[in-house]
Amino acid sequence: MVQPGKVTLALIGDGGMAMSLAELRLLAELDSTVIVIVFRDNPLVLIRSKQERLNLPSYGTTFDGPNIGDIAAAFGLKYFHAKTAAQCASATKAAVRAGQPALIEVLVDVAGY
Repeated sequence: MVQPGKVTLALIGDGGMAMSLAELRLLAELDSTVIVIVFRDNPLVLIRSKQERLNLPSYGTTFDGPNIGDIAAAFGLKYFHAKTAAQCASATKAAVRAGQPALIEVLVDVAGY
């Protein structure tokens, strides 16, 4: 926001995004060129994994994640969806060309956790 017109990438998980939705509206209101890349692994998977490693009961980590495309539309942001690294690269380039705030949803395979 300090340098209007300069593209900024923000990286966040889907659970973290769900906890900071209000800021997405601000991106549109300010007509920013911020592109938010949302890593979709379903909410709070890393926290659940840590609970399991510590032999704690899994609590508060499992719920249906929000529809990120609907969130983008509700806040007036451009939306892209990617399942592969190549699709993510293409979506990022398209978002930069669009010159407006955007959400890119990137599916993540949790098997690597």
